[in-house]
Amino acid sequence: MTTTMIAKAKALISTVTPDELDRAHEVYDFQKQENFYQVASSRDLFDENGDRVMYEVRYDRVHKCFTCSCPAGAEAFIHCRNGFCRHVVIALAAADEIKAANVERARWEAEIAEQTTRACRLEINGQVADKETYDRIMNAPVKVDRTAKARQIPAFSLLR
Repeated sequence: MTTTMIAKAKALISTVTPDELDRAHEVYDFQKQENFYQVASSRDLFDENGDRVMYEVRYDRVHKCFTCSCPAGAEAFIHCRNGFCRHVVIALAAADEIKAANVERARWEAEIAEQTTRACRLEINGQVADKETYDRIMNAPVKVDRTAKARQIPAFSLLR
């Protein structure tokens, strides 16, 4: 699959429904040390054990193409109008969703790490202050009035 085919598959990601995304699962192959996706049959097919038929979608790095264990993939997608089956598009959409979730998680973890390294918690109107506001307030120069006289506190004595 050329890069134009990958671009074509990525363009179809927006057509994937949430129900189709729920049918895709990322799996790690320990023998080959690679990730692949299992996508459930869209026609609700079941095998002889009563389990839902799952198709494996993999990316072949050597040939730079996608493979799928579905009947269309067994025929090298020759009957598919886009050059690949719907399972490939669903797997790419699931991969993009996982990548977006990982980016959001990393951003959230960085924000938490930043807040835990602060000397104190600063809230403004019930919201935790962002880094710029925190730095501006906590690192503001302290104005000391050197002309003010120290307050004299009278001594306390029980003998009065």
